[in-house]
Amino acid sequence: MVVDSRVLKCAQVSHSQGFPTVILGVGQGRDAITYDGIPVLRVPVLTRFRDVAAAADRARRLRADTLDEWFASQESAVLSPDPATQRRWFGLRPRSSQPAARVTPPPAAQSDVISPWWVRLPHVVDHELAWNSVLRVLRPDFIHAHDVLPLPIAAHYAAARRNLGERVWVLYDAHEWLAGKAADSPGTTANTPSAWESFYEIERIYIASADAVITVSERMADLIAADHSLGARPRVVLNAPPRSPDPVPSLRDVIKVPEAPLMVYSGATVANRAIDTVVDALPGLPGVHLALVVGARSQTLVGVLARARELRVENRIHLAGYVRPQDVVEYLRSADVGLIPRKSLTSLDMSLPTKLREYLVAGLPIVASDNREMADFIARTGVGEVFPSEDVAGFVAAVREVLADPAGYRSGITQQLKAELEWDTQVPVLRGVYSEMLSAAQADEGAGEALPHPGVAGQVVPPELSEVSEQVPDIAKLRRAGVHVAIGSDNHAGQAFAWAEAVTRNLGVPVTTFGRRAPVPSRLPHSFRIFSGRGIGQRAGFLLDVPSHVLVNGFQPLFGPLFGADLRAELPRLQELGFRVALAAHSNEIRDPKRHMDRIEFSYFRDAPADTVAELTGVSGRNRSLAAEVDLPVFVSTPDLLLDLPTACWLPLTINVRSWKAQEPALHRDVPVVVHLPSVSTPQIEGTAVIDQVLRNLARLGRIEYRRPKVESQRGVRKLVANADIVVDQIFSGSYGVPAIRAMAAGRLVVGYVADDVRSLMPEPPPIVDATASRFATAMERILSDRENFRGLAASGPTFASKWHDGRAAATALDPFVSLPALR
Repeated sequence: MVVDSRVLKCAQVSHSQGFPTVILGVGQGRDAITYDGIPVLRVPVLTRFRDVAAAADRARRLRADTLDEWFASQESAVLSPDPATQRRWFGLRPRSSQPAARVTPPPAAQSDVISPWWVRLPHVVDHELAWNSVLRVLRPDFIHAHDVLPLPIAAHYAAARRNLGERVWVLYDAHEWLAGKAADSPGTTANTPSAWESFYEIERIYIASADAVITVSERMADLIAADHSLGARPRVVLNAPPRSPDPVPSLRDVIKVPEAPLMVYSGATVANRAIDTVVDALPGLPGVHLALVVGARSQTLVGVLARARELRVENRIHLAGYVRPQDVVEYLRSADVGLIPRKSLTSLDMSLPTKLREYLVAGLPIVASDNREMADFIARTGVGEVFPSEDVAGFVAAVREVLADPAGYRSGITQQLKAELEWDTQVPVLRGVYSEMLSAAQADEGAGEALPHPGVAGQVVPPELSEVSEQVPDIAKLRRAGVHVAIGSDNHAGQAFAWAEAVTRNLGVPVTTFGRRAPVPSRLPHSFRIFSGRGIGQRAGFLLDVPSHVLVNGFQPLFGPLFGADLRAELPRLQELGFRVALAAHSNEIRDPKRHMDRIEFSYFRDAPADTVAELTGVSGRNRSLAAEVDLPVFVSTPDLLLDLPTACWLPLTINVRSWKAQEPALHRDVPVVVHLPSVSTPQIEGTAVIDQVLRNLARLGRIEYRRPKVESQRGVRKLVANADIVVDQIFSGSYGVPAIRAMAAGRLVVGYVADDVRSLMPEPPPIVDATASRFATAMERILSDRENFRGLAASGPTFASKWHDGRAAATALDPFVSLPALR
């Protein structure tokens, strides 16, 4: 948050060390602003996920009513005839006219009952949806996550970059003792955690993913280390006030109280700050005025001012606005007493608040409640008085004592104490933390375990802030008439997730993917919520609660056996419920084997088992008939499928083109490296038997270096492709897929086969060397004999991949469907 003084001060330290620094905050302004020369990016955070949570009761009723109708209409043997059993199978609670009683489950079962934290704290997911759009552009190598809300966002982003073979360093700055906050604010029952308990759960899950942890007090450092069994105790960076060299207005001049005794409270006006105690005490302190230096006008502040009118002391209460962090000390200096009237809470006992240091550096005696850390400090230094928390009479007595001898209390505020409490003493500590982490980053870089860190090494200047601002999703687009798209349940080659990201990034529409094959762990709410498919009830409940548009991917039924695993029976129900529905096909679920064999001399169906061909013929025939019968948009992910579904629209396969970029150009080695990655699917489309024989012969002659791994991780494949000159894709299908696109994005020369009738359907030909089974050896000879000519073809690959397969073309294809107004 930009209003947090600690965020601003830490950014100044990073900036002063010469590291390119950007402050990421929230807000509606799209114009670039700066803070002491540091760019500040304000990102609009919408309540997309939160709005869904707020409508949960209505959605649950809709889900119950609708599924009751479905259950009643089913005769399939897979469904139990017993409605109660059916409801248990779908994870639904029994319906009743009476409110359900709260039940505390036994400890072993609680994890099955408590909702995931991202359901309990939907605004955290909303922040991630917003900030991810910026992180993708900034591509930071170091994230200082202030407080717990950004921690999972930073962890997910770092994990995503790690999946690309890149390293992002995360520093977690624990502003609060969350275990104490959770203890102070327990949930209503064991299975209904409070917000603070949920935040503590987030910290418990993600703190281990941080590369280093810092906090604001010695006691909190011990407690956090114990709470989470950390291997290293958090370093302590006190939240101390900075000093401004510039002239600063006087608080007395601002509120126009030149002479009267003046108490000041500076900070947030929330209930646990107990400002009402101070107002209730004003009748007992005649002639004493109160300045409230506050930001946003909270409900607590409104209530306090109403109470002041009841007591007829409102003319002695004055509101003043915030100033810059470096101006606070001089701003407050003209007051007589600094107030910290906190409630008695465990979490508030563990550290000294920032305002105590601000008051003391400004030379103000303190009147504070008896929170343990403050009480111990004041007793040790003699800089003020302590009163029992929320005790009006005790507060009055403490203020009277301080005002009776202000010079005596000020004498305890020595120059040495002020120096210890100022930010200048903390800067070397924070610089040390930054330097240690960045030194570790550079050492890791030198060890060859990770890809280069341009931001860490200072080799690349981050994009201009104006450039980043232009790529932040437009808030008007993000509010498109309640549109929310769901893509599932198939996630063929990770395309459901890739299309979801493309639509959100380019069209500003929230998208959710779900299915059994997900590219990120299903328990993490990454950019988009992923459903693991463990329970049909979870899927049914989500679909009936949230989306307005559904892209049925791979012609796979969304509700499993509910309609006998029959998409034909599902589609009318989806339309009756008001969904906008479209269909998407990828491969053999729509491809006609006979037509393929008639078109392609070496079709992969020719060598496939007869029973496999018969099964695929039946499946694809039924799906093509269904697509022809329904009046719905139909998309295909590869252009050759337009021959099977002429009325469909090409929805290009999508990858992260940037992540496949390679440093070295292709075909500059004396002995080219050739890679072939056969699939494990049945039937195999590559023609590996033909490819393998030709490439092994060339390798034996020393003309190529041939690499053909059997199984590789995503990171392993990326390294293989980046280090190759030639990537051999399929030669039996007559089209191209994700492996060829990745190789094109890397600038490698792709050898495959895109049939002439497929090329004629495309807006421009792909830079792929065609090689059927009978011509593959000849094609390789041509390449090895004329490398200069083929270098240019390989170099055109990244441009083609970016133009058609980085998500923009996919978003353009889906835009007419997504733009249809929501019906629900």
